[in-house]
Amino acid sequence: MARSKYTKPNARREEAYRRQREANDAAAIAARDRARAVSETQRSQRADRNLELVWGGRTDALKRLRDISRQLEKLHRAERALLTERDELVGTLRAVEVSWAQLATWSGLSRQALSKRTNVSQDRPDF
Repeated sequence: MARSKYTKPNARREEAYRRQREANDAAAIAARDRARAVSETQRSQRADRNLELVWGGRTDALKRLRDISRQLEKLHRAERALLTERDELVGTLRAVEVSWAQLATWSGLSRQALSKRTNVSQDRPDF
């Protein structure tokens, strides 16, 4: 009589339990992956609906993004120009001995901030 590979009486049962655990683990992983894929699909669909409702679609949203970016760049350039003009004006007014306190009152900045700005603007090279 051939000897069984299972020497213990409960070895077959333990082997069956092991195979069942492996199958259950594999099924759980597959179910988790399917749930993740469904969740990603639903999230993508919600984002697409939101994009469509708010901005009229992907193309329109991209156009709006480009327009906003251009407008912001224009505003930044205008802001830099105004800051430069303010700094030059403060420097000129200080040259005719207008007090820091009066400049601070009129500009809405502290005396320290004004003095730092004028020192920085005087150190900048003119291009």
